[in-house]
Amino acid sequence: MLPLGHLASALITSDRLKGDPLAAALGSQIPDLVDKPLAWVLKATASSRYLAHNIPATALTSLVAYRLGGPAAGRGILAGHLSHLLADQALGGRIPFLWPFKRYEMAHGKFKLHWPSLMIEVIAGYYLWRRLEGDCTEDSGSPTERSRLTAT
Repeated sequence: MLPLGHLASALITSDRLKGDPLAAALGSQIPDLVDKPLAWVLKATASSRYLAHNIPATALTSLVAYRLGGPAAGRGILAGHLSHLLADQALGGRIPFLWPFKRYEMAHGKFKLHWPSLMIEVIAGYYLWRRLEGDCTEDSGSPTERSRLTAT
């Protein structure tokens, strides 16, 4: 999945967990911000989904956010980071969920852009645009309810 898809899924998950949306946005990008440069630029890891694409890294980043920013920040990072891993796995990516406790054979692969990823990016972009307009948050209610509330 690409960045907008990760961001949208993180915000939806964070809303459900009552997490901080800014922390969720950051958490949704952490795995790729760590792993892509390590694999593609520095050639330091065997895959672009390795060091930060696992449950221990998710737990660590969530714990650090909790300690530094409180419970809402911890839930936001958890929502963002975990939704990132699940979205990558759902779209056919190989995720080393239990690394470093379990060994995984990970190979360097070429970046492939699939139609489902592009479709998700378009839908995510629309969702994020609507959210910025105030139409997609849990508190906003239905469009009918909002128009009724603003009319009174």
